[in-house]
Amino acid sequence: MKRDPKNSRRPNDGAANLAMLKRTVKKLFSYYPVLAPVTFACILFSAIVTSIPSLFVQNVIQVIEKWYVSRDWVSAKAELIPILSLLISLYVLSIIAILVYKQLMAYMTQGFLDKLRQEMFGGMQDLPQMNYCKFRLALDIFSELGLVQQDLWTRQVHRKPVSAKVDLQQSVLLQGLQKRGVDVV
Repeated sequence: MKRDPKNSRRPNDGAANLAMLKRTVKKLFSYYPVLAPVTFACILFSAIVTSIPSLFVQNVIQVIEKWYVSRDWVSAKAELIPILSLLISLYVLSIIAILVYKQLMAYMTQGFLDKLRQEMFGGMQDLPQMNYCKFRLALDIFSELGLVQQDLWTRQVHRKPVSAKVDLQQSVLLQGLQKRGVDVV
């Protein structure tokens, strides 16, 4: 099923994704202020070196065409060796850069996920605890007001659609607890 861009739920999906990417990259650079730029430089270097061979191939072909008629391959070899040695050295440097950034990316990916999990888990530790009794009471009140449906056999809770605001004070269960003086805030 294709998605209709006119009826999309979020009007700026692309802008939201770009903002999320910016936040993620910013967080990555904050976790790895040295390794991230080094990795970026290695990626950039290997991309540049990957685009260079077409220029070298043109130069090699010109040298071969120049010496093809006279068949003076010794003179051709004198011109080709510097070009080919430079190309080979750039390839070797590119391979080293690729190996370095692949290893750095593996290290940074695992570390980034670990640090992000630790940060999120640390933030969730600050949330108030809800024990089983409070959770059960909230489910019973929600069920009484028709907000959820509990399936006792499968132990699942399903939300029901709500068309308007619901006043929790209408719950008979909640009113009974308040009459007994139980603090239910």
